[in-house]
Amino acid sequence: MMPTVLALLGAPTAALTALTIMYALVPVSCGWQTNAALLACSLIGFVFSVVVTVMAWRQWRARAPSSANVAGNRRFLALVGTCVGAMSALSLLALSIPPLLLSACR
Repeated sequence: MMPTVLALLGAPTAALTALTIMYALVPVSCGWQTNAALLACSLIGFVFSVVVTVMAWRQWRARAPSSANVAGNRRFLALVGTCVGAMSALSLLALSIPPLLLSACR
């Protein structure tokens, strides 16, 4: 159940936290004349999101489809966690595109 909770709550939180930290690091990156801090922040969040998504996916695959309510609910939650984690990883990947294309001082 823990990988599901991490994917459901941790991955979107990592995406929002990375966005906030990247926004706060823009003046620092402009002063340093490099976007490395911005890219590192999005990369750390991306790796975390991918790891918890894979953990939730493994939990979803490990649970056999059954007619029991509790087992079915846990399998469904693992599937939703996998989808939420994948969307969070995709958003973090999208967050890393602007630092690659634009300067932090613009």
